[in-house]
Amino acid sequence: MAILKVTRLGHPVLRQVAKPVPQGEITSPAIQRLIDDMIETMHEYDGVGIAAPQVFQSLQLAVIEVAHNPRYPQAPEIRVLLFQAVRELLFNVVKHANARQVTIRLESRPPNVRLTVEDDGAGFDSAAVPGGHLGLAGMRARAEKVGGTLSVASRKGRGTTIEAVVPADATHADGAGSAK
Repeated sequence: MAILKVTRLGHPVLRQVAKPVPQGEITSPAIQRLIDDMIETMHEYDGVGIAAPQVFQSLQLAVIEVAHNPRYPQAPEIRVLLFQAVRELLFNVVKHANARQVTIRLESRPPNVRLTVEDDGAGFDSAAVPGGHLGLAGMRARAEKVGGTLSVASRKGRGTTIEAVVPADATHADGAGSAK
C-alpha cells in the first residue's frame, strides 16, 4: 500500500466529471490496489473519507471510515447515523427520484461532519410529503438527537440536495452527546 498525493481545493481534476467504475472492474487488482492506497492515504491524513478524484483518479469511487480516527475518538455513533442516512437517501433516490446522477460528499469540518447527498432527479415539494413517508423525519430526528441538523432543498424537476451536519464529538447514540 502507498500513501497517495492529495490534490488541493481548486485543482482541475476536482472539476472533471468522474467516470463510473464498471461493475466487473471493481474487483480487479488495479482497483483493489487503488482502494487500499486510498484507505492508507485517508488514515495518514486522519480523514473520515476520500474520493478518487482527490488522489488524481477521475473515478466515481470513495472510501469512508469514521471508526478508529484519532480526530473523532467517539465516532461510532456518527458512523452509524451517517450510514443509515446514506442508505435511506439512496433508497429514496432509487424509489422516487428517477435520477441520472447522485453525488455523495462527506466532509470533516471541525467541529462538525457534513454529509451531502445531491441528485438530479424529479425533486419534490418537501412541504407536501404525504403521511406514512417517515424517512426524512426519522433522519432529522436522529441528527437532532446528537445535536445536528438535517436540511432539505428540493424543487420539482430540479433535483434534491439533503445535508446532514452532526458534531464530530457526538458521543452517545442516545442523544447524550455534548459539544466540547
